[in-house]
Amino acid sequence: MIPKQNFAATMTDDSEHDSHTPKRPRTSVAPSSTALTVIDSDRPSGGGLAEPTLLLTGHTGSIYALSYSPSGHALASASFDCSVLLWSPYGYCTNYAVLSPNHKNAVLDVRWTFDSSHLITAGADAALGYYDALSGRRLRRLMGHDGIVNSVCAPRGASAISFISGSDDGYMRVWDVRVAGGRGRKAVVASARVLEETTCPVTAVALSADMLRAYVGGVDENITCVDLRKMDTVRPLYRMSGHGDTITGLELSPDGNALLSHGIDGAMREWDVRNYVPNGSRRMKKTFLGARGNAERGLLKCAWSGDGTMVSGGSADRVVHVWDEMTAEEVWIKKCSDFILQRIHSSDFF
Repeated sequence: MIPKQNFAATMTDDSEHDSHTPKRPRTSVAPSSTALTVIDSDRPSGGGLAEPTLLLTGHTGSIYALSYSPSGHALASASFDCSVLLWSPYGYCTNYAVLSPNHKNAVLDVRWTFDSSHLITAGADAALGYYDALSGRRLRRLMGHDGIVNSVCAPRGASAISFISGSDDGYMRVWDVRVAGGRGRKAVVASARVLEETTCPVTAVALSADMLRAYVGGVDENITCVDLRKMDTVRPLYRMSGHGDTITGLELSPDGNALLSHGIDGAMREWDVRNYVPNGSRRMKKTFLGARGNAERGLLKCAWSGDGTMVSGGSADRVVHVWDEMTAEEVWIKKCSDFILQRIHSSDFF
């Protein structure tokens, strides 16, 4: 969820299937004074970078989401400037493509499918985009939500055709891109208001690898677990409470047994989502302290390392925070440039 005054709707008709070719970034547009135009890609080990720290420029607005491909061969960044840029994660991190066409408003989330073949974007124009990762061309524009789409999630280990999304309209929707027609609306195969306060915006979603369970967070400060096989009953399996403000990010661990959540209260929490845990009150395992929220109430995200031993998340104090998952101790801190870090996301982390 984002401040409405910053995102006046500019929804126009688009073809459901697109044939645009990817374009290079425009450089003639000067960034605003509040625009985020850098990405700090510092890695303690140096990785495959040409320098320990690189500053990537190309966007002309605040960056809201970052996502490494599961293959580790590409990085996608989504921005207020309505664009998604693709970067090489090696050497000097060259910007090699721009997804085309752009959204009609800010892009708030971007995810790769598990096989790294496609990208899914969520925007403030109430639409989702489904792009071919190789060509950068948009294959589908999916119109089904009636409000800003805050979050999207594709499952680990599953096909590249199904995913879920959450929106300010209070709905979690399940999509199948094989279903054509209706300007993408027919691709919605299931939808429900699953939060306890049904009119509350959905700000974060996560999906299990087997696509049987979805985890939904929102303004009601609870995490709701839903069985996707029983969407008609809209009866959650359980709810987990512990955050003191809006939940802004959800991410399942690589093994699927734990869920990481981030909130505007600045706390990151780990939850046990295995089947046999008796009740929601005993599911919270630990809290990671150190990140900061702020008055802008940005959708700060969270992420696991590829082996599940470290966690990290966005913060408004311009610092990258990394915690040891086992001890919940902060093991690495890096001061970034003059911006609010919304998301750190990687299949390999450091």
